[in-house]
Amino acid sequence: MDHRGVPLVALDMHPIIDLHVDGAGEVDPNSDLVKGHGGALRHEKMVENVAEKFIVVANDTKLFTRIRWKWFSNAC
Repeated sequence: MDHRGVPLVALDMHPIIDLHVDGAGEVDPNSDLVKGHGGALRHEKMVENVAEKFIVVANDTKLFTRIRWKWFSNAC
């Protein structure tokens, strides 16, 4: 259990989960978004793929007039 009382289990013990909630890195006015490319990307994608529902949340600090190029500079 984590400090909020939420049980923590291995993904292989629960191959289908009801809900996956994660935060956005950046969001533009069209609601296009970038999740980011941190070290947990592989794990996040695995959880996203087995979730019945996937919700991305963001506050106003994540809103930009356009997605910044820095997210893509290392992708090419």
